[in-house]
Amino acid sequence: MQRDKITGSPILLYPEGVLVLNAPGEAIIRLCDGTLSQDEIVEKLRQSFEAPREVIDADVGKLLNKLKLLNLMAWPAPSPLPSPE
Repeated sequence: MQRDKITGSPILLYPEGVLVLNAPGEAIIRLCDGTLSQDEIVEKLRQSFEAPREVIDADVGKLLNKLKLLNLMAWPAPSPLPSPE
């Protein structure tokens, strides 16, 4: 992530384009360090932004899904279920 040289807006560059981020989007990206779950990201954002949890959860989900569709983010595969013995 970096700042646009003209506007100063936070941007995320990728090979096919650029994603201009608003303040919540920048905060979400900064929290995507591989150690936090989506729920933990939402909870941390609730401490910074005065918005209902449902709104923050929807915004986080929307951005994470967009990043996944652009192949800019991947979630670890779920652990396989243990086989019954």
